[in-house]
Amino acid sequence: MEKRSVKRHEAGNLHQDLNSVQLVLQGRDEIDASVVDISPQGFKVSIPPSDVPFSIPQVDETVDVFFNAIYMRIKCRCIYATDDKDGNLLVGLYVSDPDDEIRLRIILDKNHLL
Repeated sequence: MEKRSVKRHEAGNLHQDLNSVQLVLQGRDEIDASVVDISPQGFKVSIPPSDVPFSIPQVDETVDVFFNAIYMRIKCRCIYATDDKDGNLLVGLYVSDPDDEIRLRIILDKNHLL
């Protein structure tokens, strides 16, 4: 297995401001999601099953990740979308803008870890 060069932070170790995000897809669909883990280079988020239909992010699709609590938007690229055993949709996102990666690194390093 490949070793990651950047530490990933599990949701339980994050300040609550970083636990909830909104995904904004290219078609402007907005989907509420929970952060599973996060690093300055990417995220894994979980979207619970819903009675309301929504678009599923496609591989290589641009997705904006918006942290409502801290008013920060990060531009990402979807790298996978798959269902877990509980029926949640898991989405892997890669931070595609180097400036966003720096901003996210600062937020994670400074004050949003427990």
